[in-house]
Amino acid sequence: MKIVEYIIIAAILSSFTISALISPISLSQDIIDLGRVEAAKKIEYSLICTNTGNIPLIIHDIEHKCNCIDVKWNKRPIKGGERDTIRISFKSKQKGAFYKILTIKSNAGSKEVSVKGEVVEKINKQRLWELGLMQNGLFSTTVVWA
Repeated sequence: MKIVEYIIIAAILSSFTISALISPISLSQDIIDLGRVEAAKKIEYSLICTNTGNIPLIIHDIEHKCNCIDVKWNKRPIKGGERDTIRISFKSKQKGAFYKILTIKSNAGSKEVSVKGEVVEKINKQRLWELGLMQNGLFSTTVVWA
């Protein structure tokens, strides 16, 4: 009975290993740094996904746990040696640093991509004029001490 269990476990493990070796995912970046993003402004990023395997790569799903991120990709298989684009858009009103994880699920397994940056308040030129920090249409950081 133990021999049968070992054979079943070996078959399951080898199928995962073969799948991962045949159709691996190569991404243009594992960490996407969006830098400083203006609040409520939509930022778009293109992530290049390459199939370095021999059989077609099928992306089933791209999971994320934030309403501030939207992901679009071609649902068609990516042939061996070919590449495709995953489009990521980010828009948040909540100010501060962010670090989000996207999980790409495919027939080659899962791969994570991190998206990070900082949401900052929109610069209001009228308010700068009122504060006397803008002169002749240019932002001025000169401070005069009395």
